[in-house]
Amino acid sequence: MPTGEGAGDMSEHPAFTRAKALPEPLRAMFPHTVEEAKGWKPHTRTVALASRVLVVMRTRVECAWAAYIDAVPGHNHDHEEADVLTHGTKLLEKHARFLFPEMKDVPYAH
Repeated sequence: MPTGEGAGDMSEHPAFTRAKALPEPLRAMFPHTVEEAKGWKPHTRTVALASRVLVVMRTRVECAWAAYIDAVPGHNHDHEEADVLTHGTKLLEKHARFLFPEMKDVPYAH
């Protein structure tokens, strides 16, 4: 990360400004400072469209989110969500927003 004269104040990064402006509980899902961003972990939520089809939403550090879909064995969705995030297909924004309406105030990552 750049430091010194001309490096800019990253605590005022637009992503932090967006995160601070969100209503709770969305605000808590994103970092508000550089220090928070260093230890930040993404928030995920899973929706099963069928026992063998999962959609997983994951937040991103830049105050955005995306959702992915894939077929899974259907044995344990908690363990299968990581594979959906790694190998799944990114949903179109309109479909993702339908499944995760609570994210309406957060930009979708393109």
